[in-house]
Amino acid sequence: MAGREPRYAIAGADAERGKAAIRQIQTLEHCVRATGRAMCSPSNSPDAGESMKGLSGKVAIVTGGGSGLGEAIAKRLATEDVRVIVSDINLKRAEGVAQEITNNGGTASAVQQDTAEARDSERVVTHAVSAYGAVNYAVNNAGIAGAQAPAGDADLADWHRVIDINLSGVLYGMRYQIPAMLKAGARNCAIVNMASIHGDGRGHR
Repeated sequence: MAGREPRYAIAGADAERGKAAIRQIQTLEHCVRATGRAMCSPSNSPDAGESMKGLSGKVAIVTGGGSGLGEAIAKRLATEDVRVIVSDINLKRAEGVAQEITNNGGTASAVQQDTAEARDSERVVTHAVSAYGAVNYAVNNAGIAGAQAPAGDADLADWHRVIDINLSGVLYGMRYQIPAMLKAGARNCAIVNMASIHGDGRGHR
């Protein structure tokens, strides 16, 4: 399956972003190998542009993998012979993506996950290790957009839900992903945390 073009139905924009996320994983893994640092960023990598080591045989968790960008990332990883755990709050969607990957000769399983719940992050990592023996990659992609409102009119329940998923959910994921990755060998692992433009200070003027 590695190296062939994917036979999946993926929206053009999500397909391109999915490829970019995979390149980020490859760059981060190469950076760790090149520098020997467990914490690394693409800008640290001395040879980030060179051909990266294949992803084949690794195990990846993709949160929010039931649709959109998460779905594209999960499918793209599968074309590189990565075993994929597709997690989503909507189990039916996650199962659909996992089934499509399986039907195309890949390896995937679906897990229902509310990233706002720490115990769900722990359960997904436990599933990955139990089913495939390790966790090498994680794409913490799940996120929601809150209602737009002036601060004086903000719905506090909505605010907390956004923070629980988009901020705390990423921490909960890493809290359990990192120990599993250290056991698998940090030099073979990488985490990509997705964010909107609001996660980048350059997006504010």
